[in-house]
Amino acid sequence: MTNSHKSSLILGCIADDFTGGSDAASFLAAGGMNTILLSEIPEDNYCLPEDIEAAVITLKSRTQETSAAVADSLKAIRWLQSAGASHFYVKYCSTFDSTPERERSSVLLFPRTDAS
Repeated sequence: MTNSHKSSLILGCIADDFTGGSDAASFLAAGGMNTILLSEIPEDNYCLPEDIEAAVITLKSRTQETSAAVADSLKAIRWLQSAGASHFYVKYCSTFDSTPERERSSVLLFPRTDAS
C-alpha cells in the first residue's frame, strides 16, 4: 500500500463503530486539530486533504467476530501509517462488551504486536 500524497497527518484513530468515531472526531476537532471522519477504510489511492492533522476511520469491529475485527483494524492502521500518521488511538466501546465470539481485547493488542 502506498499513499504518495502526504498530508500533515499526525494522529490516526480507528473506532469500533460510527458513533464512537464521530465522538472521537468531534473531540479532536474541538481540541483544535483539523480532522476528517472516514466511514470506511479508504482505497489505497485516496489522498487526504493537505491540512488534515487527524484522521478517524470508523469500522464495524464492535460487532464483528474477533478475527475480522483484528484484520480490519490492522488494515486501517496500515492505511493511516501510509498516509503519514505517527501516533495512533484506538477508540473502543465504553461498555467493553466482549463475548467469547467477540473478544475486544484482541483488537487492543494488535498495535503493539503487528502493525508494522
